[in-house]
Amino acid sequence: MTYSEAMIRGVMPPHSRSLLTELMLVDEVDSTNSALKRVELESRQSGLCMIANQQTAGRGRHGRRWMSAPGCCLMMSLYWQFDQPIEQLSALPLAVAVAISRSLSDLGMNRHRLKWPNDILVDGRKLAGILVETDQMQANRCSVICGVGLNLQQPPDIHQQIGRPMVDLVDCLPDNSADRNRIAGLLLGHLCLLMNEIAQMGFSSILDEWRQRDALAGKAVISHSRLERISGRASGIDEQGMLLVATEQGMQHLASGEVSLSPNG
Repeated sequence: MTYSEAMIRGVMPPHSRSLLTELMLVDEVDSTNSALKRVELESRQSGLCMIANQQTAGRGRHGRRWMSAPGCCLMMSLYWQFDQPIEQLSALPLAVAVAISRSLSDLGMNRHRLKWPNDILVDGRKLAGILVETDQMQANRCSVICGVGLNLQQPPDIHQQIGRPMVDLVDCLPDNSADRNRIAGLLLGHLCLLMNEIAQMGFSSILDEWRQRDALAGKAVISHSRLERISGRASGIDEQGMLLVATEQGMQHLASGEVSLSPNG
C-alpha cells in the first residue's frame, strides 16, 4: 500500500487538519529531516510535513544511522515554528513521544513505554525513535523539525543488522495489521495538536502524561556522556524534561546522554 494524502487527512482528528499546511509524500529521500531543511525558507510554514517510503541515509541521535527496508517503517518529519528561544523547548522530544503514545493508544495498544529522551519501547524492545533538530531564527523565534521513525514490519535481515532489541508494530496490535495511512494520520494529527498546544500553553500537561509511561522510573541506570558517567536510580523528569537520577552525591538533572539499565539492577 502506498501513502495517500486523502486517507491520511481523513484519519486525522478534524480539529488537527487545519494545522497541517502541506503534506509531502515522497518515494525516496536521504532523510526526511534533511530534506525538510532543504525546502526554501520562505516556503516553510508550521505544519509542513514530509513522509517517505524509503530513506537512503536515515539519521538518529548522535549521528547514528536509522535503518529500514522500503515501505517497512513510517518515516515522517514535521516542521514547526515557535515564538520562543530554543532553550525553552528542551522537552520537545518528550512531547513527540507523547504524540506517538497517544497514536498507539488509539490503535488499541497499552504496553508501550517511553524511554528518556527519545525512544518508544514495547517489552523493552525499541518500536520507534525520535530526532528533534532546532534552529534559532531570531532572538525569540526558532524553528524545529521533529523526525519520527516507527517500525511497521521490518524484514529479518534488518533486525539482524541493527543488532539491538527491536519490535514491529504489526506484532503489537491485536489484529496483527499495520495500515500505514491510518497510523500516519493518527500520529500526524496528534503531533500537530501537541505542537499547537505547546506554543500556547507550554509543556506541563504533556510532561505529566509522559511520566505515566516512564520506562525508567525507579530503575537503576547508567548515563554516559562525553564528559561523565553517572550511576543511580532514575527518579522521573523535572519541569524542563531533564532526567532525574538519584545518586550517592545527590539528585542529578541530566539534559543529555545515553541512558541504559544497570546490570546490577
